[in-house]
Amino acid sequence: MTIDKKITITGWTRTGDYVKLRIHPAPAGTGIIINSIPALIQYARAQNHTTTLYRQKTTIHLVEHLLAACYALRITDLFVQLTPTHKLTFELPFCDGSSLLFTRRLLAATRNSNLTNSTTHKPITSLKSPVAIRTAHRLILAIPAPCLKINCLINYRHTGEQFYSAKITPARFLKQLAPARTFGKLKNSRTHQLLRLPFRLKKFGNYLFPARPRFTFEPCRHKLLDLLGDLALLGKPLHAEIFAYNPSHQLNLKFVQELKRRTDDQTN
Repeated sequence: MTIDKKITITGWTRTGDYVKLRIHPAPAGTGIIINSIPALIQYARAQNHTTTLYRQKTTIHLVEHLLAACYALRITDLFVQLTPTHKLTFELPFCDGSSLLFTRRLLAATRNSNLTNSTTHKPITSLKSPVAIRTAHRLILAIPAPCLKINCLINYRHTGEQFYSAKITPARFLKQLAPARTFGKLKNSRTHQLLRLPFRLKKFGNYLFPARPRFTFEPCRHKLLDLLGDLALLGKPLHAEIFAYNPSHQLNLKFVQELKRRTDDQTN
């Protein structure tokens, strides 16, 4: 599925550059193409706590918030054009650190604006057996299921223990996940100066958080949102129940690589 009309979004990046993002409809089967790079796992890497697409000398940073909105709304085909920040380096606008603006604009550009009954023409990928990736302090596990459901548990010193679980539907994503904002290490954050954020930040240890949470367990919801954006790099809809403990972009991408390997083996 694609959108029905072009979208233009402008905003600031984490480094203080002002960029313009243009999103165009694309024919069925195109996939999501960002500045000529397919949004697929083979072109992705984790860098500076975000997900980056790269091919040859071109890099595109912070793609996960847009991809999460696309995956939740079942939008599979788009052409995305982005003005560069520095020659062959691109970065999507930070917006407010969530997927909310992307989600609203995609919905507004789609004829079936609530997407409640939206479907995709791409075949759905289902698991025949569990898939797991883990490190010493992190874990992602997927088991067969009739829909996509994600259970996320985080337990960091700066957040405490938080849990959120969601069956991924367009309506649930719009209301309960898309508005969840990110948080970050203070040493990486000139964000309150460079991003012109419309809300105040608070410091907890070496981390910055929005001063007034939008939800209970907003950091956990955002971690779930990030995982969903990284799952979009599979390039096809997934039916599975996922359990994630302290997920990170690096672990997420390893998990998607393993999902791709396992699901490709199922079809061969």
